[in-house]
Amino acid sequence: MLCPSGYNHLTRLQSVDDSSCSSFFTQTDINNIPAGLDPTGLQTKGAHADDCAAGHQPAVDAIPTGSCTDVNLNSVTIDQRGRQRPQGSACDIGALETRVWTVTSLADDGSDGTLRSVIQQAWGGDNVKFGVTGTITLSQNQLEVNKNLSISGPSAANLTISGNDSTTVIMVDAGSSVSLSGATIANGNSIATVTEAVAFGTREA
Repeated sequence: MLCPSGYNHLTRLQSVDDSSCSSFFTQTDINNIPAGLDPTGLQTKGAHADDCAAGHQPAVDAIPTGSCTDVNLNSVTIDQRGRQRPQGSACDIGALETRVWTVTSLADDGSDGTLRSVIQQAWGGDNVKFGVTGTITLSQNQLEVNKNLSISGPSAANLTISGNDSTTVIMVDAGSSVSLSGATIANGNSIATVTEAVAFGTREA
């Protein structure tokens, strides 16, 4: 469905340019730019933010708040999942809002601002960034992720997440995925069963 007032993101899974919709374009529509969606997730579960790597989507924060309306020009303040809109500086194109979370502490006590807390609070499709550099040493058990997240550190040289030689660093639950960049995963330790895949500190259940 296209919104006649604009702010549509027009693309195909297998092709960047969806020129078949060119007669509907407005100056605020996005075309010729990949949506950044996970094709596998779209085919199996539909176009939900849980299936996206939100941090680099061109649809994120693309609609000025004054233009975040429905087809009848009524303000839209809640997304399809019941989440407040906007979550960032502007509304996202589409039915769902995403959010960028910032890790502000190297501790692992689960308090606000820690990576453990941010992972727990984030919704599927959200992006996690870091306002700190150094080493996060896990003092509890592994970091478990049960949603699709994009985790972007400052660089592999400036951020390390360590299992302290005592635990798996990150376990991604079945049906979920994590895009991880700009960080070093180190000192993971896990006893794997034949049904678990273990790779340098990260285990997928």
